[in-house]
Amino acid sequence: MFYHDDAVVHSPAALRKFLDPIEYLITVDNRAIWRRHLAWAFQDGGELRAHLVQRYSANMTIMSLMLSGALMVLFNSSRLTSEMRQCLYDLTYDDLKFWIGLVIVASIFLILFTLTANFTAWGIVSSISKSNSHCILRSSIGQYAAQLPSQLLVSAMYSFLIWIALWVFEMMPLSIAIPFTVVMASIFLHIVSVYSELGRLIIHTGAMGQKKIFNDAFEQALVSQRCPWMIPFFLSCINHLCSSVLV
Repeated sequence: MFYHDDAVVHSPAALRKFLDPIEYLITVDNRAIWRRHLAWAFQDGGELRAHLVQRYSANMTIMSLMLSGALMVLFNSSRLTSEMRQCLYDLTYDDLKFWIGLVIVASIFLILFTLTANFTAWGIVSSISKSNSHCILRSSIGQYAAQLPSQLLVSAMYSFLIWIALWVFEMMPLSIAIPFTVVMASIFLHIVSVYSELGRLIIHTGAMGQKKIFNDAFEQALVSQRCPWMIPFFLSCINHLCSSVLV
């Protein structure tokens, strides 16, 4: 339960009315509204700077792993990847492997751009003094520069997911590839929507600030509701199937 103006929300599903449509595809913490709330919610400039730097360092780790994975696939010596590189060289547009290779190359460049932006933002933001963090990070260029690594990260991650999905269609028959991709996409969208809902809850309740949202007595009376049963049930089925195959 949380309060937003005069409305009282009693279930996690009700939070979805506060989501923009794009937030079913991109978590709210990768959008500009999140950066604006961060810049104005943190009263201590040092904490604001430390939060952004921590995010950049986490992005660097994720992007480094993704870059190594994409490069290994592109230059792997297996039959499929060798055929993919040959399709790229011969410009075989009617072969799916050509488009897989093209998306992988684009993904590598996007990951490199993301690493560059994160590394640069990390160095520049960490150089701002505690007393001047607010005035710099609340400016137009400060907001855009703080948001740019997140925008590039989203582009890199989606390109990464696209070429993985294309490989599924290349290696599996359509009767399996289509339902498999639909199921994986549903889980992905569920993850994004859940954390967008949580982010919106934090934004609309002012939970980034130092002031408590509710008093202690009201906090003790709060009772959380169970999350929708379908996704946890489905995930447990997958775990059971995987365990059966391994056995």
